[in-house]
Amino acid sequence: WHSVTPFEPFAVGALQVVPLLANHGPGTALNYIVQHLDETVLLAWDTGYWGQETWEAVADFRFTGVISECTIFGPGPVERDSRHLNFATLVDMKQRLTQMRCIDDQTPWATLHIGDNGGLTYDEQVELATPHGVTVGYDGMSFALQAPA
Repeated sequence: WHSVTPFEPFAVGALQVVPLLANHGPGTALNYIVQHLDETVLLAWDTGYWGQETWEAVADFRFTGVISECTIFGPGPVERDSRHLNFATLVDMKQRLTQMRCIDDQTPWATLHIGDNGGLTYDEQVELATPHGVTVGYDGMSFALQAPA
């Protein structure tokens, strides 16, 4: 076991990893940027809407894929104070990452850590997510990355 510190990169074999501070409560969760060769993936669950320090830390990255939580998968307003993402907040974060040029419309984005409290079936979640370029996660899903531009 090794202790990691937010924003201090470390190596795991051939992987380069940058821990990010999530907004899930003090000292309770990290998100991660994982890099290998030409691939850079954002792994973000127990995320909440990031604070400014995390937004600044991701600004120089170009992600070839994103896997994030969507704990409350259903209609609702953007919630920047919640410790988890609802769908509106996920879309808001995706739009901000697009504006920052960290991702584009072709960057694959998949969800996981989906709670049953959104009131939607899997098919209804897919119907909600598809127009936003978001794949709703499922058991056994594989994830193909975008080729770097």
